Amino acid sequence: LTSVNIPTNSKLESIEGLTDAGAFQGCSSLTNIYIPQNTTTIAAYAFHGCSRLETIKFEINSNLKSIEEYAFYNCTNLTNIIFPNNTEIIGMYAFYGCKTITNIDIPSKVQKIESYTFKGCTNLKILNIPSDSRLTSLESEAFYNCGITIFTIGLTTPPKLNYKYVEDSYNSYRYAFDSKTFSNCTVKVPVGYLDIYTKNSAWKQFDKITEE
Repeated sequence: LTSVNIPTNSKLESIEGLTDAGAFQGCSSLTNIYIPQNTTTIAAYAFHGCSRLETIKFEINSNLKSIEEYAFYNCTNLTNIIFPNNTEIIGMYAFYGCKTITNIDIPSKVQKIESYTFKGCTNLKILNIPSDSRLTSLESEAFYNCGITIFTIGLTTPPKLNYKYVEDSYNSYRYAFDSKTFSNCTVKVPVGYLDIYTKNSAWKQFDKITEE
């Protein structure tokens, strides 16, 4: 199986998945998929471990609302994904280890970026959050071990950067971003709101915050 093309007139609402039983889990030869307009859910583990998957295309005016946990876990050849505008939920580990993704635009209806969602996307360079975003929080390790260099956020109120405390050799607090990203990434915020970000106890960890 190398390609999945679901007809545009399909009434399919959900691509199902369960732990160790995703609809296309482990299809190591699958390279591309086409998701029709009526599909609202890509369930947990649906494409887990599809290591050769390169492209996901959604029909225009897609009704997709939810990409559940582990849906595209370790799809290591997946290139950039354009999320449908109606997307509201991107679950934990959904794109963990997708190391060839280079840029991400977070859909405006997403309110929370869950823990580990994009962790290990090592070639992710550009992250964008639009000015009409409903985002209120980024959870711990959501973008850990990524290579983000440009982070543009259009929100005038900084979303929460939540963290967890890890008892290890470093006894560290793990935010959505790791220390390398805090040091190397340039965060671009709306003009007139620089002080709000630089004085925020979590966001001020970024060494480079500018206005745009």
